[in-house]
Amino acid sequence: MSMVQVIRTPEALEAVAHDWDLALMARPGSQVFLTSFWLTRWMRAFGNAQENCVLLGRNDDGEIILQGAFLRTREHGFMTLRSMGNVHTSRSAVSATKAGHEMLRNWAKTRSKASVFRLGRLAPMGGHRALADPLYQIEVVDLPLVESTMTYDDFIAGQSRNFRKSLRRSLAKQEHINIEVRSDGYCCLDAVRKVSTNTWKFKEGTAIVSEPETEKFFLSLLDQIPCASLVQSRLVLMKDTEAGDESVGFIICLTFNGRLYAIKMGLDERVLDVSPGMGAINAVVAHACADPKLELVDLDARGPHGDYKMRWANKVETVETVLGFAPDVMGRTARSLWKLKSKLKSIRDAGGAHPQLPGELL
Repeated sequence: MSMVQVIRTPEALEAVAHDWDLALMARPGSQVFLTSFWLTRWMRAFGNAQENCVLLGRNDDGEIILQGAFLRTREHGFMTLRSMGNVHTSRSAVSATKAGHEMLRNWAKTRSKASVFRLGRLAPMGGHRALADPLYQIEVVDLPLVESTMTYDDFIAGQSRNFRKSLRRSLAKQEHINIEVRSDGYCCLDAVRKVSTNTWKFKEGTAIVSEPETEKFFLSLLDQIPCASLVQSRLVLMKDTEAGDESVGFIICLTFNGRLYAIKMGLDERVLDVSPGMGAINAVVAHACADPKLELVDLDARGPHGDYKMRWANKVETVETVLGFAPDVMGRTARSLWKLKSKLKSIRDAGGAHPQLPGELL
């Protein structure tokens, strides 16, 4: 590698945005979280030049061969430094650069020894191993990417009978909830803000409007984007027709390189009894399946509060995946089923017999 450029401001990244995004597009599996669209908005909303760092490496021919970022974020109240790299650049390579070492050391100096310092999604043999210190807690998640070309009918048919029954019941209770997928989300910012203040996450302090920085970042994802942009925004908006079309829920989505990412969901507590989230997820999957340009759906995308359980799923498994994180009976059931499927798969791969199913899951 002939040169590694350290980029610390959104303006500097915008200056090389065209080359940066084309390099990402050329690499299958590159994610929206490394696009100039995402990074510039993050850098403007969170931190300063000492807390965010984008790395761009070129070979002797000027070709971009390394793209990575260290970003300030929050996770359950802890300040976190996130490392990201594209599919042709391991997180080890990003953290092992001279700039990466400097970034890690400078970040560590700002933290007290009593603090939890987390380096999320870094490979176990990464360059940060040279910074051995009890202060560092290493987190590693490496989940597979599954290709699929499912239609919406295939998606529904692929679910279990109990799932289809639950979906029908849920949608029947939602007859007064109007759900639409919009490309002009920038016209609905006030609706998103209002819903966010009525969510259980607002009471917990993790909603969009809980912090000025978080609100600035998420709403900037809905900015009016030129048609030529590689990233497009979608807003799934839920309205209660029995309450004068009052907005009661939303999902902020982004599309990039054939993938649809559900970035953030908000549901008004007053309508949780009709499970509008399931209808909204149903609408997201239907929208993705109907668009021939979209190949995959990611319903566990990351936001500033950090969720390192980045889970890719095909269009048959998507709804189960997102329900696995819902704080309700359906969510707990889906989480149990997901764990059970994983257990059965590991036994099958090992050549063993299936165990007796737990009675609570029969």
